[in-house]
Amino acid sequence: MNILMVDDEPIVRNAMANMIQSMEDDYDVKTAEDGEDAMIKLNDISFDIVITDIRMPGVDGLKLAKYIYENYPKTYIVMLTGHADFEYARTALQYKVVEYLLKPISMESVKEIINKIELMIQNRKSKSEIGRLRERNLLEKRVQDLFYEMPVPYYDESLFPQFQSIFLFSITMKPDELRKKTIRFSIKNIISDVMNELGTSIVVVEESHLSTVLFSYKDQSNHVEKVLKNISSSIEQFLKRSCEIGIGGVSNKLNEVSTLYKKSLMELGLYEEKVPVKNGKSTESIHRLIRSVLEYVENDYSKEITLTSLAEQLFVNPNYLSSLFKSEMGETFSHHVTKTRINKAKQLLRETNHKIYQVCKMVGYTDQAHFSKVFKALENTSPYEYREQNKPQQKHSQ
Repeated sequence: MNILMVDDEPIVRNAMANMIQSMEDDYDVKTAEDGEDAMIKLNDISFDIVITDIRMPGVDGLKLAKYIYENYPKTYIVMLTGHADFEYARTALQYKVVEYLLKPISMESVKEIINKIELMIQNRKSKSEIGRLRERNLLEKRVQDLFYEMPVPYYDESLFPQFQSIFLFSITMKPDELRKKTIRFSIKNIISDVMNELGTSIVVVEESHLSTVLFSYKDQSNHVEKVLKNISSSIEQFLKRSCEIGIGGVSNKLNEVSTLYKKSLMELGLYEEKVPVKNGKSTESIHRLIRSVLEYVENDYSKEITLTSLAEQLFVNPNYLSSLFKSEMGETFSHHVTKTRINKAKQLLRETNHKIYQVCKMVGYTDQAHFSKVFKALENTSPYEYREQNKPQQKHSQ
């Protein structure tokens, strides 16, 4: 920790500096004979804490505090003051002075204040790191939105790094390899390390592949082949796995990211053009993501199902998945789940002698009254009436 001790009295200045230096080996304490000298040292060294007397000739403690507040907002200020200066020192509050040391000064009071500031610095760094990670995660989501031509909110446009060119490529591996968190994490680190000097790389993980977008200050076309070879060889060396890489290409426009993305998937054989079908949709004509969703609902309709949880499993944006589902199926995801559950309930009512409350639980409902209400809304009849109307198909009556 870098600490600057400022006082125009040499005896006080040096005594304070020596006392603070003796507290911890990792404290690096410098001294300044007045406010002007302190400003010069602040320009040369990044200080965590400045401890300054208030009354000094020329640039006094208040002027120095104002200078630090305006130019070095991350530096914490501690004021040295006597009883007569205390009211005068109150004006320093507007410059974010964090503590006051009342003369005569004891080692215990100095140590207590420095420990307090150390904790404040640690908390600030932790919050800064959390904020940075949140911003990074949001940027990944916005890049993924670009893949699917979804509009980016204007207030998130500033998230994108400054760039002159955008380079995109995708990586795929053997089935299910990318579902392993350790593999995804390792590949993202490899890509980040290899591309670090070229610009800002954003890696988006999806169901069957990872796609990387490099935002660079200059066209990196000449480095592409070498970079991709390094990534491929690093994956083989460290993960003992082979991979395939599809190149999307280079552009200088954000609205062309979707085109680059599709091209990279085409090279990997992962991009599926929609196949028009005259009489409804065949299974093959439905987008692979929606086929996965339909399969999940068909198998797990009795469990709690949310679009958000499915989107996480498929590594896609929930808004995109919702929009894609409605576009492909002509109905919302929630309506499809409800329809599937009611169809399963109808089958159970026709073919088994389970009680209605049992059927209710078997198809994913916990409240029989709600189940009956939903059933009637879709079938224009109650579960009991439906069973009565379909008795001939039952082996046993209720």
